[in-house]
Amino acid sequence: YYNIISLSAGCCAFLFIPKKYLNKVKSILETDSERQLSKHIINHTRQQLNLKLVRVSEVFYEMEKIFCGMIKGYMSPEDAVNMLSADAKEEICCACPQKEKCHKENADTVDKGFCSAIKAGIDKGRVTLLDIPPRLASVCLKTNSVLSVCGRLSNSYRQYAVVVNNLDTSRALIGRQFKGVGDILYQLAKETKYSVGFNAATEKIIIEELAYNNIVCAETIVYNENDAEINISLLLKTADSYEKTISKIIGGLVNRRMVIAKREESRYPGLSVLHLKPAPKYDVIFGAAGTAKEGKNISGDTHCLTRISDDKFLLVLSDGMGSGENAEKTSSMAIGMVENFYRAGFDSGTILSAVNRFLNVGGDDNFAAIDICAINLSDGICDFIKLGCPQGYIKSKTKTEVIESNALPAGILEELTPTVTAKKVRSGDIIVLVSDGVFEAFGDSDALSEFIFSETTSNPQQLAENILHKALGVVITPKDDMTVLTMRIYMQL
Repeated sequence: YYNIISLSAGCCAFLFIPKKYLNKVKSILETDSERQLSKHIINHTRQQLNLKLVRVSEVFYEMEKIFCGMIKGYMSPEDAVNMLSADAKEEICCACPQKEKCHKENADTVDKGFCSAIKAGIDKGRVTLLDIPPRLASVCLKTNSVLSVCGRLSNSYRQYAVVVNNLDTSRALIGRQFKGVGDILYQLAKETKYSVGFNAATEKIIIEELAYNNIVCAETIVYNENDAEINISLLLKTADSYEKTISKIIGGLVNRRMVIAKREESRYPGLSVLHLKPAPKYDVIFGAAGTAKEGKNISGDTHCLTRISDDKFLLVLSDGMGSGENAEKTSSMAIGMVENFYRAGFDSGTILSAVNRFLNVGGDDNFAAIDICAINLSDGICDFIKLGCPQGYIKSKTKTEVIESNALPAGILEELTPTVTAKKVRSGDIIVLVSDGVFEAFGDSDALSEFIFSETTSNPQQLAENILHKALGVVITPKDDMTVLTMRIYMQL
């Protein structure tokens, strides 16, 4: 009876509620259900994307193993000497009438003599009479044949070694790049591993506050990924999306300084989508000054000063071997690869290894000193990565700190070990990078460090020009290409 009574009372109450209120409740419930379902689909899609990225990264890792497994290596010179000397002896002595007697009485002399001639040919690229041991020359009737055959066989080995080495280097390079791509995909997979957290309460507050400021917001999403900084997306009238006060209003609500990261048109006419994210704590201004070596129209130094993401800034100086067009070509190639690899998200180890191998394959003159400073504008951490370049400097209010450099330039060795230093910088600090021409003009690091600290200007462009002017004043005419890069860090208000 109680169940019947309560059911009847509910039906009567439902019949007497005005229809407009029922429709309003229905629309609210339907909207909330739709939003909950959308959020569930977002996280489900992220999980599927994570799984696919992991599987694709494993494919690239497997391809790296395959290419590295194809590296065979060429026969060592020691083994080649023994094999080629036996071939040379067989070819030269086969028709010699003194073969049996010579091999019986002078076996050791013949073997050592052919080995000596082959070794000289492999080392120098040719065989001369001076490379044939006197004892072999005194007993052998075919000295000219020894010169010809040993020279030909040793040259064939040298050519074989170059080809095999180039093939192995190419395979190693391709394998390393596959690993780099796999690392990027795996890093993306890690970023999509966890679900996105939404904040419905903050979304409601934002809509109300924007409405209070006469800004119509149809919808908002407040979310964060992996407990990272908050991200906010707004669906606004296109006219309202250009209001300069939006960032300030949103920042006040979430107690963070927010910036508009992206503005795009929505699929609804008259509405636009704004994406906001926390502003980096720091920003930078920079300067550059340089000159070519005396008698050269083109400097072999090239540089890059660029923002590679919302919170990353890259400062790169490359000094190609020598000067002029060839040096400029080498340094430009290195700069281009470093910048593009950083933009693609590769780690510094993969980037420098790839650049080094490209230069190493290019020939004996493809050397480049590479000086990199990558700063995280969110926390002020600077990574200094140096290959064959002079020391770097961080000028603060109280001192000039020296960033050491001990590594060889890129392109000399197949494997390289850069000098890597991480430093925390503060607002007002100035970073200075110089090429060899400037460093050598000052004579030593202390002189350059003292001059940087003595400069009172806070304008990085003026500081770069002052350092270059001082260097030119010391040497009068530049004996090498000269370049100065400067960057001042400041805190955004």
